[in-house]
Amino acid sequence: MGDLFNDLKDFTAPSLFIFFGFILVLVSLGLIPSILKESQNVNKKLIAILGSFFILLGVLLFAIPSQTKNAHDKAQRPNLAWRGYPRECEYPDNHTIGQAIYRKNASGEKVHGQFGCGSKEFEAKAGYVEYRNIRIPELSNLFLRLHYSKHSESSVPIEIFFDKEKERRAAIYLENQSDWNKFAVKDSISLGNIQSGLHTLIFKTKGQEYGVADLDKFELFK
Repeated sequence: MGDLFNDLKDFTAPSLFIFFGFILVLVSLGLIPSILKESQNVNKKLIAILGSFFILLGVLLFAIPSQTKNAHDKAQRPNLAWRGYPRECEYPDNHTIGQAIYRKNASGEKVHGQFGCGSKEFEAKAGYVEYRNIRIPELSNLFLRLHYSKHSESSVPIEIFFDKEKERRAAIYLENQSDWNKFAVKDSISLGNIQSGLHTLIFKTKGQEYGVADLDKFELFK
């Protein structure tokens, strides 16, 4: 009811200004007989100016609510139209562990591999990988889908962070596929609420012998 009242208010006031302005213009042109005798002595140009002023004021009042409404609709539209965010993992914006590796069964035939281990004898090594400039609308609950391969024990999680947050959004344990060329999906990982804007998604690990996973592709969705 409040929105309906505001809409009627925004419509009625400008309409009255425009209507009154047209009446004054018509009076100044002599198309409408003047009701008040005193008005016959009033300068017709002044009446025309006043009429034009009220018409212009009414048009401006119409435009201002429309711009506000359009801005509100525009702010809401990305949330309604957002179809998620997919990205290949082999091209991160920053990382301290892992590297691009060819995998024939991977999406795009590449992964960000050896995530969680060093290249020397595949010893455990902590680190992170960052994916920046991800535009996300305001959501009450954001979800992550991760495509990966794994040939190591499922004993060390991947921790997920946004931006410079100190508290992790999730910690996921991936299933051992016993083959780096066999890919699986970890789906519907809840990351909680998110504010509208550009964000950085971060995967962190404490490291594991032979690596925690080969990261193939991730998708964010609502």
